[in-house]
Amino acid sequence: MPGLTFSTAPRGYVRAPADAPGFWQLGNLWRVMATGHQTGGSLCFIDQLVTPEGGGPGVHLHPSDEGLYVASGHCTFHAGGTTVSAGAGSFVFVPRFTEHAFSVDAPGTQLLNFYLPAGFELFIMGFAHPAERDELPRHGEAAMPPVRLVERLSRDFGQLAAPGYPLPGTVPPAPELMFSRPNPDAAVPPYLTSAASSPRWRHDSQRWSVLADQARTDGSFSLFEVAAPAGAGAPPHLFVRSDVFYYLLDGALDLWIGEEVRRAEAGDVAFVPRGTPHARVALGEGARFLYIVTPAGFERVLEQSSERAGEDAEALGNAPGRPVDPARAERLLHDIGLRPLAVTDPFVSQSCLVA
Repeated sequence: MPGLTFSTAPRGYVRAPADAPGFWQLGNLWRVMATGHQTGGSLCFIDQLVTPEGGGPGVHLHPSDEGLYVASGHCTFHAGGTTVSAGAGSFVFVPRFTEHAFSVDAPGTQLLNFYLPAGFELFIMGFAHPAERDELPRHGEAAMPPVRLVERLSRDFGQLAAPGYPLPGTVPPAPELMFSRPNPDAAVPPYLTSAASSPRWRHDSQRWSVLADQARTDGSFSLFEVAAPAGAGAPPHLFVRSDVFYYLLDGALDLWIGEEVRRAEAGDVAFVPRGTPHARVALGEGARFLYIVTPAGFERVLEQSSERAGEDAEALGNAPGRPVDPARAERLLHDIGLRPLAVTDPFVSQSCLVA
């Protein structure tokens, strides 16, 4: 992000939506669950409640890679000259400097947005109205910001209007502002996927759906939708060069982050900065969560040590994993900067997948 740096060392944390600052913008509620200040500039994460009367800004582009997961409802996304229909459970990736927009097709739509690197949250927080309630604004409750303010924030944080379109946030959403054009210079194209249509791996009773990987994001991040039954988890480990981020879709996890145990429940997020010892275990009836690793590459561990889960593999079951050559496994862990830790597992987890 031009002119934007984060100098403080980030700390691991768990945050609930009720504890996140909320903002009203374009008729929507934006809960800022993680800022660049909290993640050392690695990423920001926004939980959006959006309505057909609101919707996203018109076509725009920015210097961050963007991921959008539809937690509920339905949206239509326009990115890089393509238009896709996205229901609950869909994930859309938009590479940096790619024209994009979205419209909302159903009430009760919730979007989970993350941007790498961080900075977009400061652009939004700079001109949106602080939310007076943890709910969508009423009609006319949050007026459009002054154009000069948005222009100044756009210069400060590198946000761009697509040629021929107004700056995002300066005009209400409209159908004629939703059509994007291809970016021939992009290293990778935008795409749509879901857990049901993505490669799936099963290891130690956990099912990993690969929504994004090194090849599809040009190394920016890997994203997984993970389903874990009660008692499944990961033993103590750390990433040397990667940050880790969780969003709890269902259920609950206990997370050991830097020698402190914290609980994350549905709707909560958790951040684990690189170099921080951590472990986890699923509670109650299990957990389903999004798992972001940045930079990308963790999917190589699954490819080497896990069994593919077929499309009909709804029951998790305990899969032993494929035999792995110890020397090859050690080289892979070294390459991606993952270090198992020879310390007592705080959850006495039986899991053998370090993730």
